[in-house]
Amino acid sequence: MYTTASVYIFSLLSPALAVALYGNADRLLRTAISLLGPINQIFLPRSSRAFKNSGKEGIKNLKHMLKVYAFLGMALFMIIWILSPYIIRIIFGEKYLESSEYLRIMLIILPMTCINTVIVYHFLIPNHLDSLVTKLYSYISVATLLSIFPLVKLFDTYGMIYAMLIPESIAMIFFSFYIFRWINSGRWAVKND
Repeated sequence: MYTTASVYIFSLLSPALAVALYGNADRLLRTAISLLGPINQIFLPRSSRAFKNSGKEGIKNLKHMLKVYAFLGMALFMIIWILSPYIIRIIFGEKYLESSEYLRIMLIILPMTCINTVIVYHFLIPNHLDSLVTKLYSYISVATLLSIFPLVKLFDTYGMIYAMLIPESIAMIFFSFYIFRWINSGRWAVKND
């Protein structure tokens, strides 16, 4: 919700060119993130099956998925980082070349999204904790939409970028803390083994 609404809010606060430059970078980033969708559909059944078999197998699979997604996230990060000026020039034209600068900063979201995706799709959902994801992203969406106004006023387009980085960072920290605590509690061993 916040990703779609944020561009609209940004358009109310900034000049048209700034919105276009940010919007171009945002669209390319969202396209890169959407590549994770088919991969999730392939691996989610495997993760669900692993946790159903045993907690140890599920945790082992989770660690394997983190490695796979970390590699994918960093590979996409590097490819897009290197090619961003060319991609922007080809898709949007020379006039919007400044979008590549914004895209390069926004690419930090890509590895964070990969980590969050692994935790959500390969740990929380297989363990029937999807309501936790819904609650967290609902709170984060509201906080993000409210933070856009002061951040854009203070930092212009970079404020908008910060407003998009903050929620993904909060989600990653919260999910990482939750999963670390859950694994260390030993509940998975009692529940599944």
